[in-house]
Amino acid sequence: MAPVYGYSTQTGSNANITTVIFWLRTVAGADSVDLNVNRTSIGFQNQRGYWTNVYNTGGGTLTYTISGTTYTISSSATSLSWEIGQGMMLTAGQKVRVTIDLTQLHMGVPTNTSAQVQRSEEFKILVKPATGAVLEIDRTAPGGITTINDLG
Repeated sequence: MAPVYGYSTQTGSNANITTVIFWLRTVAGADSVDLNVNRTSIGFQNQRGYWTNVYNTGGGTLTYTISGTTYTISSSATSLSWEIGQGMMLTAGQKVRVTIDLTQLHMGVPTNTSAQVQRSEEFKILVKPATGAVLEIDRTAPGGITTINDLG
């Protein structure tokens, strides 16, 4: 199981996880994975919404429609940081850190509908490459959110 961390700018009963970080690697013997934004999508889901693709490090904004309403996501919602390797192809032995800024994900109405993870809330991240298996990350936030939360 890949490590996942949730970060918060607050602590206490009103704290939410505002940033989620996880790492991607290929499994032994697997083909490389193309991480270009037009070849891979990263979805995020919590109790308040489902963002089918929050990955657009190439700039601009992502636009999507739910029930006839159009929403946009800032290009800064998801970023990649190579710890081992470079480029956009994830190959054997390489490792990339994925950061999702949940404060950038909104549903518009009501205006407080956001992806920020609340105490004891379940959430899911789906990494869908153009070819190969989908990586599904299911986690639950702790009952007491601190600045740094090890989500397993």
